[in-house]
Amino acid sequence: MVVNHLHEPQKGLLESVYQSLDISVEQKRKERRDLVSQAKAQCGVNAIAGEFKGESKPLEGVKAKEGCE
Repeated sequence: MVVNHLHEPQKGLLESVYQSLDISVEQKRKERRDLVSQAKAQCGVNAIAGEFKGESKPLEGVKAKEGCE
C-alpha cells in the first residue's frame, strides 16, 4: 500500500497494523528523514486524493511531477 497523504486510509487501520507489527511510525519517519532529498517527483501522486473522506495533509517530501494532471 502506498499512502501519499496522512489520513487517506480508514481511520485506525494503519494504527492497528503498526501496533500488531510493533512499529513506531514516528521513529520510522525520523529514521527516513534523510531520504527525502533523494525522492523523485512522480505523476499520479494526487490521482485518488479526492476519494478519501476527512482531512488530508501532504506528507513531507511527496511531490507531484510538473506537467502531470
